Amino acid sequence: MALMTSIRTRMHIVLWGLLIIFLLSMTVGGLVGGANILDQLFGRIDPSTAIGAVNGEIISPSTFSRLVGNRADQARAEGQTVDSRKLDQIRKQVWDSIIRDYLVAQKVKELKIVATDDEVIYHMKNNPPAFLQSNPEFQTLGQFDQIKYDLAISSPEGNEWAPLEKFMKDTYIPDYKLRQILFSSISATVQEVKSEFTKRNIQYTIEAVHVTNAMVNSDSLKPSDEELLTEYNKRLDESEKGETRTLDYISWKKDPAKNDSILVKEEALELKAKIDAGEDFAELANIYTDDPSNQVNPDSGKGGDLGFFGKGQMVPAFEEAAFSTKPNEVVGPVLSAFGYHI
Repeated sequence: MALMTSIRTRMHIVLWGLLIIFLLSMTVGGLVGGANILDQLFGRIDPSTAIGAVNGEIISPSTFSRLVGNRADQARAEGQTVDSRKLDQIRKQVWDSIIRDYLVAQKVKELKIVATDDEVIYHMKNNPPAFLQSNPEFQTLGQFDQIKYDLAISSPEGNEWAPLEKFMKDTYIPDYKLRQILFSSISATVQEVKSEFTKRNIQYTIEAVHVTNAMVNSDSLKPSDEELLTEYNKRLDESEKGETRTLDYISWKKDPAKNDSILVKEEALELKAKIDAGEDFAELANIYTDDPSNQVNPDSGKGGDLGFFGKGQMVPAFEEAAFSTKPNEVVGPVLSAFGYHI
């Protein structure tokens, strides 16, 4: 009974937290490496409204920036240092996840894959998502405990499961059914199985004849013109190539000039003066910051709030300023590899 009371008390927090983390892991890895430079060069994608498209479905810069910011916040919350290298890695992970999710969602829609209520009940009981099985609330000695899980989902106070049931119906089960369709369509012929077995198990296959120069008459090594022409005609197919293209394009490096740095610093000083004069810090942060993690949605931001972080998680200049500043004191501009900060 104590177990059920504990689980019910924390179930809202547990389920919402797990579901959010799982969705972030599915949909969150400047322009990312996956975006098609040809589309931008030839005007098929407007970079101000889209950084890419999957079968015509647009990926907006605001969506990408928001997901990158969420993943960066998640990494900081886990105690990781988010430097420029880590941020590049996060962008790549986010981009790959977005492409994967768009393709899966499009294929699910194309095949009209849906989940029935009976399927939701079955999978909730017998095939719970991995993020539920790995949750300590449903484990005993580090292993998934089916009895604990069954007690939790059979609770009469079951409203806290509603968002998870919706996720199972709309996303998890259609995704699972699509994978089953793909796996069932994969087959191999007897010859393919035999070839793969041979490739993996036969270590050496050697057929060779060793002939030294002394055994061959040097005069016989000089082919006639007719022999050369015959051999050439026999090997014409080997020299054929498919169509190829060369591409000329221009790229611009965004290396800041000295004057750029001066202008940015002057702007930072002006913002510092406005804050010192009593203007709202959060409002100014939402208007002027270039940090993608500040954006909640296209119309609102976090007011510059980075949350809690410990020493060693930020770049040195930023960390030194943060830990040497008194509460409610405004310091800056502070210069780091990411620019000027207040």
